[in-house]
Amino acid sequence: MGHQAISRRQFLKRIGVGTASVSLVSLTFPTGCHPSMQETPPLEVLSPTQYRTMEAFAERFFPKESPIGISAREVHVTQGVDRAAKRLPALKRWMIGAALWLFETLPRLTYGKRFTHLSSEQQLEYMKNWEASTWSLKRGGFLMMKGVVCLAYYRHPKVRERIGFYRTC
Repeated sequence: MGHQAISRRQFLKRIGVGTASVSLVSLTFPTGCHPSMQETPPLEVLSPTQYRTMEAFAERFFPKESPIGISAREVHVTQGVDRAAKRLPALKRWMIGAALWLFETLPRLTYGKRFTHLSSEQQLEYMKNWEASTWSLKRGGFLMMKGVVCLAYYRHPKVRERIGFYRTC
């Protein structure tokens, strides 16, 4: 089976559709009204390396010292992302995995080590580089990861209670 060449426009459309579908995952996150939100399930989609990368990424956004005072690790954000990714088509799961792989391995070019082995300050610097990148794929990958982390974090009942958001089922 030969590889089919695609144009830059087709490629960007596919990436855009992938990013949009990841955003739609927000509809499948538990809202906190279901008992399964209290459980800590095993990984379903992410590999252990992808899990560690996503967890380090989430911890930079929501450390224990944040104004809310609840860390991403404390409310199992990465496990929420893993559960939500399970509901995506295989191509979209692959795209998430590819973005996480790039995010984990590219710091070797500038820092000489993987993202999860960088200090907190270096991780923040690296994340800012991705967020401000002129390369749309880097920026898009960053925004996708940021989006799913924020959705998983703010959907957790403990966070909702802390910020004063109460939802009735």
